[in-house]
Amino acid sequence: MKYKVLFIMHMPPPVHGAAMMGKYIHDSKLINETFECRYINPSASSNIKEVGKLNIGKFFFFFLKTLLRL
Repeated sequence: MKYKVLFIMHMPPPVHGAAMMGKYIHDSKLINETFECRYINPSASSNIKEVGKLNIGKFFFFFLKTLLRL
């Protein structure tokens, strides 16, 4: 029986250190074969210029994306 794991982590784009580590975990054959994994990307930014800017569209995008994934 595989344990179920929910990963809430940043994924590219935008490309930065935390997002790249998230991509390595997401693409890991060992992790995906060992556990039953689900991934949620909390970032609503599509490029580096949007990071840190608040926008009502980001909130709707995040909640809609989260609800559709679960």
